[in-house]
Amino acid sequence: MSESFNLISSEDNKLIVNNEALEYLKSIKEKVIIIGIISTTNDVNDIKFNSDSIKISLLSNLLNIKDISPNHSPQNMILYPTSLEKENFNNTKIFVLDINISNNKHLFSLCFFICSLFVFCFNENINSTELKKFDIINSLFDTIKLKSKNDAQKLNFFSENSPKLIFYIPNSKSSFNNYYLEEQLSKKENNKDIDLLKENISKYFPKKELISENSEKNIILIQKILEKANPKEINGKLFDGNAFAFFVQNFCEMHNKKTNPDFELLLGNVLYNDLQTFKIRSLKYFEDNINSLENDNEEILIPKIYDIKLKSIEIYNNIQSLNYKIFNKLEYNEYKSSFISMKKELENKFTELENKKLINNLKKSELICNELLNKHYEIINKKIINGEYTKENTDEYMNDYKNFLNAYEKEAKGNNKIKCLINFLEIHKPKYFKNLLFNENKKIEEDKNIEELKNKLNRKKREIINLREQIDKIQDDINKQQTLVNL
Repeated sequence: MSESFNLISSEDNKLIVNNEALEYLKSIKEKVIIIGIISTTNDVNDIKFNSDSIKISLLSNLLNIKDISPNHSPQNMILYPTSLEKENFNNTKIFVLDINISNNKHLFSLCFFICSLFVFCFNENINSTELKKFDIINSLFDTIKLKSKNDAQKLNFFSENSPKLIFYIPNSKSSFNNYYLEEQLSKKENNKDIDLLKENISKYFPKKELISENSEKNIILIQKILEKANPKEINGKLFDGNAFAFFVQNFCEMHNKKTNPDFELLLGNVLYNDLQTFKIRSLKYFEDNINSLENDNEEILIPKIYDIKLKSIEIYNNIQSLNYKIFNKLEYNEYKSSFISMKKELENKFTELENKKLINNLKKSELICNELLNKHYEIINKKIINGEYTKENTDEYMNDYKNFLNAYEKEAKGNNKIKCLINFLEIHKPKYFKNLLFNENKKIEEDKNIEELKNKLNRKKREIINLREQIDKIQDDINKQQTLVNL
């Protein structure tokens, strides 16, 4: 981002907002303080302002920049981010706005509502000539619409939401005080416009002060100005950078439709935009944090997600701390309905993302568990393939199996941890015992066959013995017969 940027330009009576400035402001979550340093003239063509040197000196002091080019264009508003800090105000960003006002009453009206503090630069003293430079204040009342308020209420709305006003006279020959300021503003002139201007300054700016000490050091001057500047709020609505950007953009869009900005509608739009902004911030916080969670058991994961959800809802609920004063009951009911509706949308989205996270967690944990099971079972698997386990060394198998389980238990995570192990063992655990059983059955079968063959052999042997006995008997009979024949 540049050191300074043109916030708004005026072309053909249209207010053009700088998109670069808008994007920068939308990124600022801090509350904003806008210090408006104002120069103005009735003659648009006259670029030699008497107060230029005063304004440039003041800008240099506030911004701590030596060389500042004066903003002579009455069509521009130059915004300067600063490094200034206000005591006891944390989470606050301070800007200085270099404003030139000619005859564009809506541009002045916009500055009136966005600035926390106005600094009007005067030469030497407060007189009719100096005051006349700011007579555009007389047109302020006609720059906005407030349907629900009469003239007196509308005037109160201006005064309640006006910036604090400082009359700055650094080159005075006398030391003035606030009594002098009130005296000059109450003194009647022979000019109706000036008298009206004084009256309107008193009405529109109930909080005003004079700083005129010429001998003060710069640091004291800056402290005095910062003391008077507080975070900007309208109707109790504190403005952060995003709300400030939206307000400026919406105001200019209404003006460019050639109508006075409808302030009730404008502030309602700002509030609705805040709801959207806080909703987006809440959802982003939830998404970023839930995606950063590591895979784990649901018993561990779910409480972590719940904690993230609580903090996310807290971010959304913070919008209620803005203390915005809504104009009427109808507006309040619409706001409340939108607030509840968006909160339900958030909660539904949280549930959707939570379920997605848990499902992905289960899938990833299942994949990891299966990889670990295959990795640690590899030792056992190789020994089974190589036939290293036998009936006599089952202790070796049981020891390897115990080491396998311990290694898996140590590294595996997720709710699928046990399920994956059971599924794995249904396939792999019985394999070794089946091999042993097969070998044992085979041996038993072989022993049975041998026994049958032995029995068969024995039977054959007995048959042979019987046959031999029969042969011997027959041979005896033959011998006996032969003996008889010989006789």
